[in-house]
Amino acid sequence: MPTGDDDNHGDPPPEEEEDDAGYGDVAVGGGLFSVPGYEWADVAALGRDVAGRAVRVRGAAHAVRAVGRRVAFLVLRQGSSTVQCVVGGGGGGGGGGDAGVARFAAGLSRESVVDVAGVVSLPREPARGTTQQEVEIQVKKLYCISKATPNLPISVDDAARSEEDVAKAKAAGEQLVHVGQDKRLDFRVIDLRTPANQAIFRVQCEIENIFRQVLLSEGFVGIHTPEADRRVQRRRRGGVQAGLQRPAGLPGAVASAPQANGNLWWIRACVRGWPRVQGRRLQHAPPSV
Repeated sequence: MPTGDDDNHGDPPPEEEEDDAGYGDVAVGGGLFSVPGYEWADVAALGRDVAGRAVRVRGAAHAVRAVGRRVAFLVLRQGSSTVQCVVGGGGGGGGGGDAGVARFAAGLSRESVVDVAGVVSLPREPARGTTQQEVEIQVKKLYCISKATPNLPISVDDAARSEEDVAKAKAAGEQLVHVGQDKRLDFRVIDLRTPANQAIFRVQCEIENIFRQVLLSEGFVGIHTPEADRRVQRRRRGGVQAGLQRPAGLPGAVASAPQANGNLWWIRACVRGWPRVQGRRLQHAPPSV
């Protein structure tokens, strides 16, 4: 629960704030707005220990399912974490009533960015299909921050499906949508939201962080070498492998990564004294990239 209830994300107020029904689209323009009594929370941090707490969560509408006219279930996704939100059913949406807020939730297009304010509760049964299965949110207020196009070219669920899943379903006589690589690249902004791609970025981030910590422990300082990186990229795009030579003392594994070599060379040149200067002449010329 990182922040207090008076925080905001720099958004304009909901439409008709003076007679706020507890749900609706966020108006374009205007001042900042907050939802008093609700603390900002991360979906990944929601567990049994925060049951009964009033929270405010922002995320994408991963799935929406209406049950009758007064209840709707909204699966909210934040990064790779998801939580079930119960809209209506006595949870209330303010003056508009359960039917109004449930109807509004059911009309949300998938991937729309929404703000959910409600109370964390413990469901009778684990919420299937979500990462936070032990809790759900009883929605009190629901605002749409940014509405997505109703008919997206691909869905996150379809993009998350592997070729093995499609093959198994086909062998069982089922028909599943398969998103090819070309389609994934055309709509990369959606493809990057799949759990697999989210996990890849997190693993890469942790590896990079560990690598950075090791270099910092050895006295290195990280700097940016955009010109060196541009030259390496031009060579790679031209189909020529960058013929970079590693300085003495650097591990071979480091030298095998062309994108990292330029940075590491200049780090050593500036901080660790490579190449050494004798009088006004360099003992070794810096590597050519």
